[in-house]
Amino acid sequence: MNTVYVIGGVIIFIWFVHGIYKSLLCRKRVLHIITENCTGCKRCIKKCRHKALDFINDKNKTNIVVNPNKCTCCGKCIKVCKFHALEFAERKKS
Repeated sequence: MNTVYVIGGVIIFIWFVHGIYKSLLCRKRVLHIITENCTGCKRCIKKCRHKALDFINDKNKTNIVVNPNKCTCCGKCIKVCKFHALEFAERKKS
């Protein structure tokens, strides 16, 4: 019975450390949209569960914009983009 608790504790610890690592990694990078590649298919918007992406339509030009305060840098939007219009970039130091 003790081994079950140890294994459970290790799993929870790894999950916790992984969350902290992703949080620290997101402070160093930001989602960048390559507008030349974006077709406006909105697959990334549908995939983002944090509602960090938004669609703006300006005079025959489609734009996806990112709210960096909502983005958790999970990368799910990048994986779903068929046109390679999304990438992570280093966050500029201010």
